[in-house]
Amino acid sequence: MKGDLESSGENVARLKAKTEKEYCDVAALKGANMHQFVVENYQQQLSKEEEEYFSALNEQKMEERNHEVLEERVKKAEKHIELLKEKRNRLRALLEQQENLLCDVFDGDYGSEREQKLELKVNVLMDKQRFVKTAHLRWSSAQFYLDQSLRQIHVAIQRWVDLRRFDPSRRELIYRLASEARNNLSAAIQNTSGARQYLLPQVHAPYCTEEDLQRIAAAVHRLFYDMMYPQTHRAAYDLFVDFYRRSCLFHQWIDHILKDNINKDLGKTSRKLAKQRAKLMAERKRILMLRAEGKEDDDAPDDDVSDDEEEEAESEEEVKGVMAEDLKPAEADAVSQHETENEVTDAEQKNGKEGSPGPTEIPSFKRVPLSELAPPPSTEQVYGNVDELMKQHEEELLEFNRAKEKVKERD
Repeated sequence: MKGDLESSGENVARLKAKTEKEYCDVAALKGANMHQFVVENYQQQLSKEEEEYFSALNEQKMEERNHEVLEERVKKAEKHIELLKEKRNRLRALLEQQENLLCDVFDGDYGSEREQKLELKVNVLMDKQRFVKTAHLRWSSAQFYLDQSLRQIHVAIQRWVDLRRFDPSRRELIYRLASEARNNLSAAIQNTSGARQYLLPQVHAPYCTEEDLQRIAAAVHRLFYDMMYPQTHRAAYDLFVDFYRRSCLFHQWIDHILKDNINKDLGKTSRKLAKQRAKLMAERKRILMLRAEGKEDDDAPDDDVSDDEEEEAESEEEVKGVMAEDLKPAEADAVSQHETENEVTDAEQKNGKEGSPGPTEIPSFKRVPLSELAPPPSTEQVYGNVDELMKQHEEELLEFNRAKEKVKERD
């Protein structure tokens, strides 16, 4: 994330230099800011130099906003890392205290063979649960960012449609509508990119690729120019709608993997772990009771150590797992949205649709059949190398059984 922040800072400096160059090429624009320029030149033919200045200034503003968002995320991440370090240190201290207590009670050895098996099983399941929880956090965080992005794209398209519905003389209102569209699209690009980052490097999402986002960003850079003419406005509208469609598919793809894979695996692993922990605690209590009574350990049958019991149906409460905390999605910069809403409503009531013809449809996409979605990633891509972990567990169990047989042979 710090690397992204440094890169963004370099981009801001580069774009400022580019904007200054374009500004010097357009003497007529000296002293005019973006707001003044749009209001004064709406639907007038622009020169090549004016168009280039327009695009450069907009690109600079977007990158500056992106840099601010990255700075906020880095600060929040650094603070969260410190909190996690404190939790880790407290957990280590508790585990060390537990280990010392067990060593004192059982003279540095296991109380029974069954306890050793159960502890090994618990440790393996804890490792597996950690893999699954990490995946759940990553994928649910990506889904959260996409939730924000979809809302922002929808608002942007609504504003993009609205601005062609008013007479060109309503330039202040049209500028605010275009600004809201730009700000929401800019935030949506950042949030969609953030969703992709949560899945990397294991998973390269098949929707809203970096090339797609660069294409949308280029359109946003030209947004104040494209809004001036029906043809360019329509072309931009089609591009924004396609961005919304791809984002909907991206969201459904993540939702499918979360609900049908990760949540189920998390619920299953958590129940297995809880059962084995309960067995381990019961076994330790049993051994302590025997020792308190001065009896020899008869080593109770261990045929119930296996956790291959029939699975229960997962309840929604069990699979909620670790929720994404401390997330900071990009928010669209405010442009007096409430005031704009009121003005749009008043103008429609007084004059109806008074502007030039343009697209009027606000897109709405239904969920597609699963067969039409991109294939899900492999288990190893989602969780990491869990199979290697389980293989290691099997080898440790075999080694434990070999050692057990050797002891019996000596006896």
